[in-house]
Amino acid sequence: MLNSDEHMEGSMDAAGIPQQLSGTEIAEILGGEIVGDPGIVIDGVDVIERATATHLSYVGDLKNISRIRNSCSRLIIVPDSVRDELVKYRDRTFIVVSSPEASFLRIASVLRPRRLRSTVG
Repeated sequence: MLNSDEHMEGSMDAAGIPQQLSGTEIAEILGGEIVGDPGIVIDGVDVIERATATHLSYVGDLKNISRIRNSCSRLIIVPDSVRDELVKYRDRTFIVVSSPEASFLRIASVLRPRRLRSTVG
């Protein structure tokens, strides 16, 4: 995981929060393996059905792998158990991890950190 002293190539907003991450950066953060274009850049996250070409999404298991066909997402987190299926989707880039949902949530927290809210009373 990147710490505050490490340089991130992605663009950041005024508060230093990353607004974009490359496939390489995400794979490094997650300790995953990238399959496809490592230079692909995303600027958000969403569920696979609503994801755009610049959104990261995930598929949690083999029974849901076919959902990739109808998605616009070009960067998808997948479990190691679907590795053999990835050749069917040569136009996509994948990050192979052991726990896709947890990995997706981790990247979501990097791109969209929780905002502190003041207590209204």
